[in-house]
Amino acid sequence: MATIPDVADALVTVLNDADLSQSFTAVRKYRPIYELREIGDLTITVVPKEQGQVLADRVRAQMDFGLDIGIQKKLTTGGNAEVDILMELVEEIIDLIRNTRVFGVAKWMKTENNPIFAPEHLSEMRVFTSILTVTLRAFIA
Repeated sequence: MATIPDVADALVTVLNDADLSQSFTAVRKYRPIYELREIGDLTITVVPKEQGQVLADRVRAQMDFGLDIGIQKKLTTGGNAEVDILMELVEEIIDLIRNTRVFGVAKWMKTENNPIFAPEHLSEMRVFTSILTVTLRAFIA
């Protein structure tokens, strides 16, 4: 049976094995709280968010897993060029997830990025923060 930690770990593995424009090591956390000094480098955090089950057919249940991917980095200037580079990485991660499609026993259903970044983090802390919400689906007997 698929569990949300298993699915989250599979997503972390895909992120860490990817060859993207910027290097990072993604981690899974239930409590993604960082001190400002800890965010200096690119920080990618996968957070199990929600799960639900519905009857799929006479013998199987459909399980949907919601996971958040936090992309954060302390900026030096906070200018457009610096933010553009990080927005490009966000788009690369969205494409990676869509093209990978299978994460352990779960399959990709959708990715949302709303809002695309946290303006208050930029203005108050000069930290880029973008949250992707990914829905993955598995079927169990």
